[in-house]
Amino acid sequence: MTVREMLVSPDIGEDVVFGVDRFVTSRLGYELEVFSRFGKLLPMVLLPDDTTRTVYLKLGEINLIRGELGALVKKIITFTLERYHSGTVSARISFLRMFSVDSPDRNSFFDALDQLICQSKGRDKEVLITSAKALVRFLIVHEYDFDIRLAEDFLGLEGYTEHQNSYSALFMMDEELGPFSREEVAVLLREVDNDTHSCVVRVILDLCLNFGLRPIQISLLKRKDFIYDKMAGLHYLRVPRVKGSSQYRRVNFTTRLVRESTVTLLEGLFKSQTDLPLHVNEDELPIFLRSRPLKLRFRLGYDSPLVPRAGSSKSIYQSEHKRSYALHCTPNYIWRVLHQAEKSFPLSPRTGKNFHLNPYRFRYTLGTMAVVSGCAPEEVAELLDHQNILSVKHYFKFSLGKV
Repeated sequence: MTVREMLVSPDIGEDVVFGVDRFVTSRLGYELEVFSRFGKLLPMVLLPDDTTRTVYLKLGEINLIRGELGALVKKIITFTLERYHSGTVSARISFLRMFSVDSPDRNSFFDALDQLICQSKGRDKEVLITSAKALVRFLIVHEYDFDIRLAEDFLGLEGYTEHQNSYSALFMMDEELGPFSREEVAVLLREVDNDTHSCVVRVILDLCLNFGLRPIQISLLKRKDFIYDKMAGLHYLRVPRVKGSSQYRRVNFTTRLVRESTVTLLEGLFKSQTDLPLHVNEDELPIFLRSRPLKLRFRLGYDSPLVPRAGSSKSIYQSEHKRSYALHCTPNYIWRVLHQAEKSFPLSPRTGKNFHLNPYRFRYTLGTMAVVSGCAPEEVAELLDHQNILSVKHYFKFSLGKV
């Protein structure tokens, strides 16, 4: 009998009396205990990712929203957990926590929203209004009895972000955020061959320079994605497409041809990885292994009765199809490796300072160079693994004439 079956078993008693479905399956297939047997949101819910990145969702305050609105808010939490990745879920939950402070009802709903929006600025306001619009749309669909005219006015809000178009900074050769110059790329390519750096640094740097991969894509790579085609005598890398509409992240892939120098680096990295776990098939191992075993616990109230059954999150990854994901490094690890490597790299020939390294600068560099080289929008979209050319128009707007 599974934990879930035990908790809702007639032998337990109260759960069946209240008829509460306490569990929600997240978009990535993790079973989350979200509700108590009385139907209240638990104070803390652990939302895992396939890269061992874990988000702690504080839900207790949202119980302050009562009545019909409270019931619908619980439904939208379930809806959000089932359909979105952790970043969006975290933003939506943060909004609901702030919104719950005044315990709004149908009469004070938009007053509470207006007050919340007036207190926020810049990027926070943009994220908050996006989350608020999602709630309003959900309530309209579920025929919540509030002023529909005010709802329509709210959904029509525009121009609420104070953000400049961030790409205007990224593609004007900004030394902190923009693409690297050709001279800088030449220096970084030499560092790939510098054996005083660790295998991990050299492989990550090489993958970023050659393919402009997102950090989430690097962290999701498994050994079985490194493929040798005997007939063609070539090596390939299968790269997960993480921006598609598929539920799981390792469903759709693009294929990238791997150069011999990269092959040598990858093989050297695999040889350097010793004491491999025995409970996972070697092909299922990630290319970049976690340096430490996964030992996450609830950060608040681990031994407190306020957080029932709070325990090690290792159990989240016990199912067979999730077991290997407990060994993956997080996307933040990729950022840290590059950031720490800055200190041991030569100074930038353009700025005379340490390189400011992050994975997205390599993507901007690859996209910018492709545009300057005469690539069509379709080619740039394919190169950077975008779904359509609309996502790469900014490269053409800000790159041409700048390099």
